[in-house]
Amino acid sequence: MPNVVIPEDRELLDAMIAYLEHASELYQPGPYWVQHTKRSSRQIRKYGVNDFRGRWRNSIGASFTDCAFVDHRRILPFGLATDIRLLVMKLLKFHKIFNNQVDLTFDYYQELMHVMALHLQNSEDFKRLVSQYKIPQDTTRGGCLATCPLNGGEVAILYLDKLYEHDIMAKYINYASATSFFEIGGGFGANVHLIIENYPNIRKIVYLDIPPNLYVGTQYLKSFFGESVVSYLQTKDKTSISFSNNNDLEILCIVPQQIEKLKLEVDIFHNAHSFVEMPKSVVQNYAKHIEKVLSDKAKVGLISYDCFDLGTTFHPDVLTSFFSRKFEKHAADCFIPSRRTKEQYFYVSR
Repeated sequence: MPNVVIPEDRELLDAMIAYLEHASELYQPGPYWVQHTKRSSRQIRKYGVNDFRGRWRNSIGASFTDCAFVDHRRILPFGLATDIRLLVMKLLKFHKIFNNQVDLTFDYYQELMHVMALHLQNSEDFKRLVSQYKIPQDTTRGGCLATCPLNGGEVAILYLDKLYEHDIMAKYINYASATSFFEIGGGFGANVHLIIENYPNIRKIVYLDIPPNLYVGTQYLKSFFGESVVSYLQTKDKTSISFSNNNDLEILCIVPQQIEKLKLEVDIFHNAHSFVEMPKSVVQNYAKHIEKVLSDKAKVGLISYDCFDLGTTFHPDVLTSFFSRKFEKHAADCFIPSRRTKEQYFYVSR
């Protein structure tokens, strides 16, 4: 595949950051995300997003992408104390020792990816997913290093993981009969990408996330779908936001507070993992507005993980209490179990 450059739009980034400065508390990043968003904003301004899934500039996506995160210095909190520590390390040449350790860790990371790829290629889940679903071209765009060989090329392991989650959801939700899709907390847009490629019937999409995650996702999706992606700049001054009255592909990329302006209907709502990382009051408010845009036949699908920390998140079983409809709960092993996460929970509305 050709090396496609992910476009930059500093006007869009500036507008999103300005929004954050004035957004109400319900639509601000919660405690779990506030430091991540500040760090990512600074790194995007410095480096751009073309390599946000790579190694050297990975602090942009360290919290919501599949980047090769091997250097803890890139996610240290902002402030004078951190600046002093980094300066002392540099003056005393400790940074050379640290750099050598980071290089060694990256070597281990590459070995791990190689072993993981071999494991996946021989798994029944891998064989079923790649035969049953369409794998988009260039899933490694953005410098992805976590890949697996497929048909003479490479596929991002994260895309396979998203497909695995989707395959479980598709047992309970009929995506083939839907025409619209709404996702909150879509990372950098990989799930939206998969939905579009596999379901030509789904032409209208709402993708909501906090800046600057939304900026990364908007630009990533633009690199594939061009003018079909409607950015925050195009909707920020509108009093209401709706789909165009046609069958053209349309991806509305909106900031959190714009959920109050949605005047449309969606057939499927989806959230994976991020709701439990928000304050309960924020999720409750989202649920109220989500229910306003659900069509009569709509389904709600929520995913969470078993390694939740009640000190920073809440129990995923609480998620369904924010909605008026009833849910069924299903559990499944993770596509790639780790030392922290071995099982996922799937909540599907009846």
